[in-house]
Amino acid sequence: GSCVLLGVPKFGSEASFVVQSLYNDKSILGCRYGAARPHHDIPLFVDLYKAGKLKLDELVSATFAPEQVQDALDAMHGGGLNRAVLDFTS
Repeated sequence: GSCVLLGVPKFGSEASFVVQSLYNDKSILGCRYGAARPHHDIPLFVDLYKAGKLKLDELVSATFAPEQVQDALDAMHGGGLNRAVLDFTS
C-alpha cells in the first residue's frame, strides 16, 4: 500500500512511523500537483468545459459577491454548502 501526503505541511512538521512497514512493500509519498502539466492540462480542461464534456457548473452550489464572503464562510461552516464561487465580475 501507499500513503500519499497531500497539501503543504506547516514548516518544520515532523512525522514518525514504524520503519518495518516499508519492508512490507508499503511506501510514503509526497505529492505536489500530482502529475499535472499546467501548460498542457489547463487548455485541455478549458476545451472540455467549452465542449460540455467537463461539467463544472453542476459542482457549484452557490455564487457570492466579494462583499458576501462572510455569508459564504458561514454557509460552508454550517454544512449547507458544497462548493461556492466568489464572482468578482459584478
